[in-house]
Amino acid sequence: MTRQLAPGDAYFLTTLGHCDCDEPLGAHRRTRNDDGDMARKLARKGWNENKIARAVAQKREQAMAADGVQRRRADDDLTRWLGFVDAILVSAQVDELGLLLHFYGGGVEEEEVTVRERRRVGRDEDRAALLHGMEHDVLYLFHA
Repeated sequence: MTRQLAPGDAYFLTTLGHCDCDEPLGAHRRTRNDDGDMARKLARKGWNENKIARAVAQKREQAMAADGVQRRRADDDLTRWLGFVDAILVSAQVDELGLLLHFYGGGVEEEEVTVRERRRVGRDEDRAALLHGMEHDVLYLFHA
């Protein structure tokens, strides 16, 4: 990544831990296994249709309850990200802030990240929707 930076640019990681996979950035693009996958797996194990239907319904109820908790947490996290972007841009310390979503396959120091696109973010764009729908390896450039 550092090879792609202009003079004066800085590159920072946003996590202190192993990963920040649960962040809301790009969450809209993540996929979830559907009920059909589960039903097919259970059918291969010899489960009957009624038992499969009950298991799928129970899993769906559990997922809906967990989704409510996750959605509230994601909204809070998204608000924090929006506040971070605004605080950096309002600080007058920078003219531009870039955010990049990348899943490392190896160590951070070992893997070179290639930016496949640079996308300017307009001041009037819905930043919450944009952050939620971020694409991998696209550098989103926010301006003061």
